[in-house]
Amino acid sequence: YLDVLEAEGLLEVATAAMRRVQELNRVVRVRFEAGAVPRFDILRVQAELAQAREQLISAQNALALARAAFNMLLGRDITTPVHLSKLDSPPPAPASLTAVGAERQLLDLAYAQRPDIQAARKGVELARERLKLARAERNPMVNLVADFHRQTATGLRAAESKSAMLVVQMPIFDSGRVNAQIEEAKANLDSARQQLTALEQQVALEVKQAILNWRSAKERYESARAVLKQAEEAYRIAQLRYESGVGTNVEVLDTQVALTRARTNYVRALHDLHRAYADLDYAVGKPVEQVLAELALRTAQLKPKQ
Repeated sequence: YLDVLEAEGLLEVATAAMRRVQELNRVVRVRFEAGAVPRFDILRVQAELAQAREQLISAQNALALARAAFNMLLGRDITTPVHLSKLDSPPPAPASLTAVGAERQLLDLAYAQRPDIQAARKGVELARERLKLARAERNPMVNLVADFHRQTATGLRAAESKSAMLVVQMPIFDSGRVNAQIEEAKANLDSARQQLTALEQQVALEVKQAILNWRSAKERYESARAVLKQAEEAYRIAQLRYESGVGTNVEVLDTQVALTRARTNYVRALHDLHRAYADLDYAVGKPVEQVLAELALRTAQLKPKQ
């Protein structure tokens, strides 16, 4: 999903760059015909135009591949049209990341929400119960059997007969079967515990990475946004200088390249920030803010009314 949106954004950047170079090419040709600039300026712009056209073709190809991969992921025909809503703004910063002890809180949420953690814990409980059952085979088995029988009285038998029997079974010679079952159950329990520990460590690493990636993506986004503003202003000034005859064609092309690079970095940083947000939700097991809202509501409901 985000790959498609990023590819669409990069295509828009390449298209805008192509249009700027085409416009500059038109202006330079007019000034060349008027004898105001040398032929070198024409050649310089044409070289930049060819590069912009190549970048546009690459962006179109990348978008087509991203859409095909998106359709394949959804189990659709890869030629199905894809229309997605744009992400023009960054996601809201999770309040959980600015709170004291944010990492510990998010890790606790992950342990409580992640289905793989819950499954591993159930596996430990199951292995523990199986060990109890295996050990119970050593205990004596006591059975109480009672019988009551009524029939028509005869000279030989009474009308009613009652009997009771207590049966006690004690395993003595079982060829080591019970001990083997107990040892196997112990091994299974140890294995289940090790799997749970390993999974908890993996989840802790995923949460840590998600937090660090979010903070890094946030900083890169803020930097890219600031650089983009500077590049846009530099390009505007270079255009004005060239149109007034003060600046040179090289200045315009240099600022044009810098602007394209700044817009490309901004698009990537924006979508990387959304990816980091999604990775954080995945690491926790549910949308973080949704979980925190549910916990806050539950806590408010448990408080005694004044």
